Amino acid sequence: MSELDVIVAALAAGAAAGTTNTATVAVQEAYEGLKKLLRVRLGARREGEALSAGAGRTGEQWWRERLGEALTESGALDDEEITRSARAVLEAARRPLPGVRVDRSQGVQVGDNNEQTNHFGAAPGPRYL
Repeated sequence: MSELDVIVAALAAGAAAGTTNTATVAVQEAYEGLKKLLRVRLGARREGEALSAGAGRTGEQWWRERLGEALTESGALDDEEITRSARAVLEAARRPLPGVRVDRSQGVQVGDNNEQTNHFGAAPGPRYL
């Protein structure tokens, strides 16, 4: 992944995490840290406003269209601290929720108020009523 790809993916992942109740503190803090670094780098540019407007914008294309050129021109892509921060957002977003581990399982649900129907193995035969 290029630096632009990493930063755009991190912005989208951080924005997506903010739209759910399952966002961990680690994701939220890493995302806010990345946005802070980008605001400083972008300075008074109008693209800096996109960082605030991007709340809930989970598509990478939205971020790329609004910030791609500004990130390149501002030198953000060459800033190792920004790249590290973006990678930290992606890493935090990939972590499983605390207390949830599922290995070699079928029909697993996590959360409240779920409803699920599972059919394992061969299809059930005909039923006679």
